[in-house]
Amino acid sequence: MHGTDSWNYDSYGPNPTIDPDDFRITRIVPHHDGFSISWSPALGERKYIVRWNDIEHGDEGSLLIDSTAAIITGLREGFNYRVVVSTIDGSLQTRPRVLRTSDVPGTVINYLHPKDDSFNFSGRFLASPSIVRLSNGRLLASMDVFSWHGGQNLTMIFSSDDAGETWEYLTELFPCFWGAMFVHRDALYMLAMTTEYGDLIIGRASDEGRSWSQPVTLFRSSANGDVGGLHKAPLPIVETHGCLVTAIDYGSWETGGFQQAIVSVPSDADLLDPDQWNLSKSCNPKDALLRNASIVGSGLEGNVVVGNDGIIHDMLRLQLGSESQHPSRALMLTVDPSLTSLSFEGTVPFNGGNNSKFFVLFDAQSALYWAVGNEIAGGDADARNILSLSCSKDLAMFENVHRIVDLSHGDPRYVAAQYPSCIIDGNDLLVVSRTAWNEADSYHNSNYITFHRVQDFRQYAR
Repeated sequence: MHGTDSWNYDSYGPNPTIDPDDFRITRIVPHHDGFSISWSPALGERKYIVRWNDIEHGDEGSLLIDSTAAIITGLREGFNYRVVVSTIDGSLQTRPRVLRTSDVPGTVINYLHPKDDSFNFSGRFLASPSIVRLSNGRLLASMDVFSWHGGQNLTMIFSSDDAGETWEYLTELFPCFWGAMFVHRDALYMLAMTTEYGDLIIGRASDEGRSWSQPVTLFRSSANGDVGGLHKAPLPIVETHGCLVTAIDYGSWETGGFQQAIVSVPSDADLLDPDQWNLSKSCNPKDALLRNASIVGSGLEGNVVVGNDGIIHDMLRLQLGSESQHPSRALMLTVDPSLTSLSFEGTVPFNGGNNSKFFVLFDAQSALYWAVGNEIAGGDADARNILSLSCSKDLAMFENVHRIVDLSHGDPRYVAAQYPSCIIDGNDLLVVSRTAWNEADSYHNSNYITFHRVQDFRQYAR
């Protein structure tokens, strides 16, 4: 086996001394009475057998098919099934996958059953959705696989050529975690971490996202929560003041929280040249929050936004304990024009700004700021079961105007539509969500990444 000169894999395997498992199930989507499945082709094979069995009751079924995708129907809703695909002669068989039949709000991009160990080297749950639109209209969505005892270092990319109606597996990136895809001057990039609290890296794609250059390291970090490190999420990457600017954090949950910073690079620079990138000094707003707003909390996962007055802000999730009274506010920091420091600005009214990541975009056509985040409709400040659209004229206050996903009828301990990333597509807003549904491990440990189109989103302007 030769060394690798790229970032992407058709099928990443954690053991480099053996050939990767090229014949495998690449996507599985549960339905209320069955599932959709696709797999990579086996060399020289044109016909396959899909086999499934009800894990609890032993009922079995199979289907002979002459393609690399199938739709299975006639199964019982709310049951767990084990699925494999094999060649006709049985000489090759995929690793088994697990699913639970059920419908889900939105369009499924990817699904991972909490007891499916196919990606144990990275994790068992799906997170960090990112979405981008290429110049030819193709949509790409990425997500990573995480768990607290996993490597947290695998990202999958899926594509859609029909405006998000259907999705197909495209490739994998390793190592890649907390990644954000973006297009700059007709080139597709991924800004990511190597793992939780790991190095900040960037790579560039060719052929519409299938092939990626080896990533370059921008800033080193500990990869150790006990001492703290760099932290990010898929967040807006904004072009302003002649630079691309995005937010980043430093710290960890184990060390008691996070400080805020930004990274930037000149717009006309070679983005793969680490020397062109700059990391600001960090800002810790904890003391200022307590002193100025009587709030015990901190910030996390900021959105870089430019105000009507040209001032750059970092608008962050206001992290509070679940026992705290819900203040329906987000944290706001001011970014120095030199992009070298941040300072405490205050908090802004926003029901969606607490305890979970939100995403903010400025829309020039409506001259409004639009945010997607978790609206709190009850007393649980940790609930993530309502994903709402909000808007603001001036960043001084955000108003909830439309519920994109409403799962308030579900148990908030196990149901969520959270961690959105968004892009504007003509008159529509495209949203990808880290969704927990259909007996997820917990609301936090999601088993779906879903796609949602908010048609004519500007109709909700206030």
